[in-house]
Amino acid sequence: AVLAFFNIKPTHGTVYKCASTSKCERQNKRINTALRLTLTDKQLNDWDLYLNYVCFALNGLRSRHTGVTPNLLVFGRNLYTPLDLTLNGQPVVFEQKSKKY
Repeated sequence: AVLAFFNIKPTHGTVYKCASTSKCERQNKRINTALRLTLTDKQLNDWDLYLNYVCFALNGLRSRHTGVTPNLLVFGRNLYTPLDLTLNGQPVVFEQKSKKY
């Protein structure tokens, strides 16, 4: 009933075949990598306690394909982070120095 109301067509993929669910699997890989890089070995057992923070950080990253953040696409604005609040909303620009070979 909910799927019909929102005009959503369910898709079914083959079990253990990532090609059918590649977008979902790619996002799962991204979340797993972020959790692994963020948490210490002791915190890994409690990964579910940190999942909201990691997803908040990932949704604030600018996409190289669209040029905007997922927060901007979904909510129409970028969400404030603690860093934004301490810098009084001033953007921080980190210059990347290119190496000449």
